[in-house]
Amino acid sequence: MAPDAVPSVWNPRYREIDENFAGIDTRVLARENEMDQARGGRGSLDERLDEMDGRIGSGGVVPRVQGGEVIFYNRGWKDGLWVRKSSSASRSLDIAAGTFFIGGRLYGMGARTNGNGVSVPPNPGSTAQTCEVYLRINGDSIDFQCSPLGQSAPADAVVLCRLTIPAGNTAANDANLINVGLAYIGRYEIHFPVLLRRPPSTLVSLPVPLPNANWHIDLDVVEAQGASVGPEHLIVAARASNGFRLTLAHTADAVKVRYTVTHMGV
Repeated sequence: MAPDAVPSVWNPRYREIDENFAGIDTRVLARENEMDQARGGRGSLDERLDEMDGRIGSGGVVPRVQGGEVIFYNRGWKDGLWVRKSSSASRSLDIAAGTFFIGGRLYGMGARTNGNGVSVPPNPGSTAQTCEVYLRINGDSIDFQCSPLGQSAPADAVVLCRLTIPAGNTAANDANLINVGLAYIGRYEIHFPVLLRRPPSTLVSLPVPLPNANWHIDLDVVEAQGASVGPEHLIVAARASNGFRLTLAHTADAVKVRYTVTHMGV
């Protein structure tokens, strides 16, 4: 019986060809493994890509760098300045002497009574209205005023209290403001500027929630009134995936802070 054919005898390049096929098989297997990983457990690469497109479109994939701005208005009153309904003038409020702060400094003001206070607007309408009583620097003088019905105090004012004026409340039926509600809503800091019991603080919500709270924050003080403020005067607390609390530990006013949150994906 004739012996089996030996390919390496009649084809000297057989070993080289066989090695080439083995190398091709290895590379094909590696590509298949890579494709399996890319599919992420899905039936096909198209299915995996469709899922990724859906996540991106629905906000599943979030940006890793986010930022914004916060402005701290650091103002209030230190002592005195108690507002009372006047007993000597129609629909008028009196104010006691006292001290308030705005723009990073203190201001003193004398009492204003006997019709020298602020007039409260009538409300002839059919629904209750609110307005705010405030102090405002006006050149070399200090204004003691009341905002129009339904409006807040100006942005450059120190708010003291809020008035609630019932429907149909006018000088004809309530000259002494008996039925007008008065509630203090301003910030009271008896130890300003040495100690702040209620420093300005705000909750900052990130535009898009991050995977977790393992993020880094950079703070840049853009501007401030009354003093120089640096990042060391800002306190970051209550860190979460969707935001944080930022507090100003300073006496400066109108402090604009720019923040940048960076998440490294871990």
